[in-house]
Amino acid sequence: TTVKIFGLLDDRSRLVAYLRGSFHERQEDLLRTLFEAIRRRGIPRTLLLDNHGSFTGSDVKLICAKLGIRLVHSRPYDGASKGKIERSWRTLRNRVLDELDLEKVMDLDDLNLRVMNWVDARYNVRPHAGIEGRTPLSVFEEEAEDVRFVSDSDWLRERFTVHCERTVRNDATCNLHGRVYEVPQHLRRSKVRIYYGVMRP
Repeated sequence: TTVKIFGLLDDRSRLVAYLRGSFHERQEDLLRTLFEAIRRRGIPRTLLLDNHGSFTGSDVKLICAKLGIRLVHSRPYDGASKGKIERSWRTLRNRVLDELDLEKVMDLDDLNLRVMNWVDARYNVRPHAGIEGRTPLSVFEEEAEDVRFVSDSDWLRERFTVHCERTVRNDATCNLHGRVYEVPQHLRRSKVRIYYGVMRP
């Protein structure tokens, strides 16, 4: 089974805010990564993302707007704009994933725990040549006064609540992200607005 790793990196400090593995490449997977990155390291001013479908959906745009995040997508074939994150991926592969004993990894949650343990205990506290031999964590903490930290997890979860419109079918059901939901009979053939939280408590 192939695991896709989603990650967010602070541009100036090279600090890895959060990494998360998933069996899918969906908008929801990016948003879960963004939620945890914000919970741990604060709300970014700008978010530079690739043009993959999981990064360009309406939920990503809506949540960034709610949080006051300027959303920018890299131009196609513009590898230079993604150089720092690409170097971080190479480091991750060389120092963690290639050395990981897969027989000891119990499940996806265990993999995510092992990867984030490495990020916090090794990568973020190791001197980095690209920032004059300082550590990503120390550079990030130098500007901590400018970071919009979030202390209220409930407030953050509310910002990760989004909605969409669906037409109710004749059998009083509608489809959302591959799942079928029943609605009251009197709403058949009507358009309904469905609110849902990206992050469940």
